[in-house]
Amino acid sequence: MTEHYSSRQRQVIEAAGRLFRANGFRAVTMEMIAAKAGVAKATLYSYFPDKTAVFTAVADYVTRQIADALQAELSRSGDVDERLARGLIARHRMIFELVDGSPHVRELMRARDNVARAPVDRIDSQMVQALIAVLREDRVFAKSAESIASTLFRACVGVSGLVRDVDDVDKEIGNFVRPYLMGLRAMNAGGAADVKALRRVARAGRG
Repeated sequence: MTEHYSSRQRQVIEAAGRLFRANGFRAVTMEMIAAKAGVAKATLYSYFPDKTAVFTAVADYVTRQIADALQAELSRSGDVDERLARGLIARHRMIFELVDGSPHVRELMRARDNVARAPVDRIDSQMVQALIAVLREDRVFAKSAESIASTLFRACVGVSGLVRDVDDVDKEIGNFVRPYLMGLRAMNAGGAADVKALRRVARAGRG
């Protein structure tokens, strides 16, 4: 998905992303971005009219990278449960590396919500659809695929709040996703598959 941008645009966006992660949104200037990217200010302005436009492109690019990481694991061979677990772990490893690990994460998230919500929401929706497609491969999950995907996607965001470094991602996300899916299977085997009950478990996991 990141092929959406030209190589020169990626150069600028990646440089800007490093600056935003290191300094926050407010402290970064167009002059800093041009210098970091190694381009003239006129070149930078030919791509982006202002810092808000750059930040929007960074948010879009980062979310595309996250989606690519998720899809790569979902597309690998293996059983449904493990592909979903690996995909969501990969997603949140990338989120931590590109966003949550920044000392300015709260400021960056506020800026994202203020100026870049639309592209992020669009790509998030595509990621949920990718989860649904995998869930529909399994007869146990197929009928409730949309509800399960939504719960997994949203609950993992809450669980990621427990992560303190990138090595914690595998443990925290994996320890939520795998038991959640196992619980769904167990409830189905008992003739009482109740997605609402598992949602309560998910909310408890978000704690």
